[in-house]
Order: sequence, then structure tokens, then C-alpha cells
Amino acid sequence: MSESWKDHMTIWSSYPLDRDPIKLPLHYLYDQLCQQYMIVTDIQTVIFVDFLAMDAGEKFKAAQHWEDKLQDWYKSLPQKYRVDHADLIVAPMTVDLA
Repeated sequence: MSESWKDHMTIWSSYPLDRDPIKLPLHYLYDQLCQQYMIVTDIQTVIFVDFLAMDAGEKFKAAQHWEDKLQDWYKSLPQKYRVDHADLIVAPMTVDLA
């Protein structure tokens, strides 16, 4: 994602809730979500392809590795997008890819 999009604010409506629209950095959040999906895809590969051939020690190391990856991803998020931030907005939404 180019630097110019990191601060781009998009008007977001809480449809179907009847609330005033707010501005959110959806492009930045979408980029972060894509990064998480790439980690999760790698985890699924380990679980569904490699897991049966791994011994207990390898499984434990793999679990530690992916826990570290997910923690690093979460720590890379700005504080205002973390679940422990008081103003975080958690809401279902759709992404318009058109």
C-alpha cells in the first residue's frame, strides 16, 4: 500500500444501524487485514497439510512460531486499532471490491 493511502479517510456508515457516518482509515485497515490473512493461510497449511507428519515437538514449535507471528502482527497495529483501546469500533461491514 502506498504511503498516500495510510491517512486516507473513508466515510463509513453503520448500516443497518441508524447512526451518523464516521471517517475511518479503511484502506489502512484493509491492508492490515490482508497481512493477517496471509499469516492465517500459512497456519492452515501447517494444520491441514503438514500436521499429521509432525511429531509432538515439531507441533509445539510450529504453534509457538505462529503465536509469535500473530503477536507481532497485533503489536504492529496502531494502538487505536487494538481491542484494549476504549474508542475501538467493532462492527460488521462489507468491503466493496468494485
